[in-house]
Amino acid sequence: MTSGAKSVSMVRESSAAKRPYHEEDEMIALLIGIVLLLFGVYAVLPLGRGFIDWSQEVLAFLKGGAPILALFIGLISLFIGIADIKDRIEAKKEEKQQAAEEESASEGGGASKA
Repeated sequence: MTSGAKSVSMVRESSAAKRPYHEEDEMIALLIGIVLLLFGVYAVLPLGRGFIDWSQEVLAFLKGGAPILALFIGLISLFIGIADIKDRIEAKKEEKQQAAEEESASEGGGASKA
């Protein structure tokens, strides 16, 4: 067996022998989320001496990030608007084509009855 084949078989074995699901995993994820949220609030609040007080840095980040966020939202809105206009034009074309087909079908159907 070549080394490439060995590594492929090892990957298959390791993926097949996955760890079973445990409810403790959810609890650990929940606990980590709560700890990180509390740290974020603690780090941002301007509480005075002895505390981290990153509030000014967070405000600077938000001030710098707001124009970039506005740019991305504007671009996404522009693309959505253009796609909506294209869809509306396409729908009008399809309606005209369908009306023309119905008209030609009614003319052809009326001629065969007479």
